Amino acid sequence: MKLDFKNEIKFFYRALIGYFSFFGSFVFCVLAFILFLILNQKEFAIKFAFAAAISMTLEHLIKFFHPVIRPDNKSVKPRALYEAFQERASFPSGHSAIAAVFTTLLHLHYGMITLTYLFVFISLMVGVSRISLKRHYLSDVVAGYVLGIIIGYLI
Repeated sequence: MKLDFKNEIKFFYRALIGYFSFFGSFVFCVLAFILFLILNQKEFAIKFAFAAAISMTLEHLIKFFHPVIRPDNKSVKPRALYEAFQERASFPSGHSAIAAVFTTLLHLHYGMITLTYLFVFISLMVGVSRISLKRHYLSDVVAGYVLGIIIGYLI
């Protein structure tokens, strides 16, 4: 049996890049909220939950009033009305917004430069993953970052 290294590398890359998308997901928001509560960081947990809720609300409003078709729109077959809305609308990237909100709040709340650099890197990788997975255009990701940073500073 001969290994096809080109396909193996593609598979590894897509899997790795896909994991970065997690850091902008709703599941990440919930788990981060719970983790910070467990770590007795109630103020940060509540601030992040509030900022994430505002971010998701604004993201959905923008997507509703300014729908931009996703790069991979033809490959998606939504099963429900909400899913159809989510799957069709691309601008702005909610994952990038959540990653930027979290990073901004982390920096403002704790001020640890190494932690900030780590999460700036992770946030950038979230954006790369969304583009690489053909879920967003660069403009969607940049708009998500701007939205997240503004919300992070205002909360």
